[in-house]
Amino acid sequence: MKLVGFIKEYDNIEDALPFHQMVYGSRLHPGVVRDRLNRYMSAGQKVFSWMSFCSDLETGESICPNAYYTDGVWVWPAYFKYYLEISNSIYIAPEFLTYLENRDFMFEAPDEFGPVVANIQQQLLRYLTAQQ
Repeated sequence: MKLVGFIKEYDNIEDALPFHQMVYGSRLHPGVVRDRLNRYMSAGQKVFSWMSFCSDLETGESICPNAYYTDGVWVWPAYFKYYLEISNSIYIAPEFLTYLENRDFMFEAPDEFGPVVANIQQQLLRYLTAQQ
């Protein structure tokens, strides 16, 4: 399990970046890269969610439900997709971008996706609770 797109102000974990560094602290990504990444992330399988919403850290507007998604290898929070849509300079981990480029941004779920997601649920829950 690899994590991408986590923001400290939402998820205070070791792998998260501070909001301004994550959302505004990177080079500009061409719209086509952001669009392909957005489509890829939209195909992700929900790992788990709970009944509350994330609010935009600048406007306070409700932006998405609290949830985490996966492709079987990487895990990302729902808010990462929101900020990807509104920021031209969002930080995209180079390892994640290379992973997607090598797959030509094609989402390929594992054959037995259910057990993979169940395993990621357990790993992610252990990781998040250990970081608190």
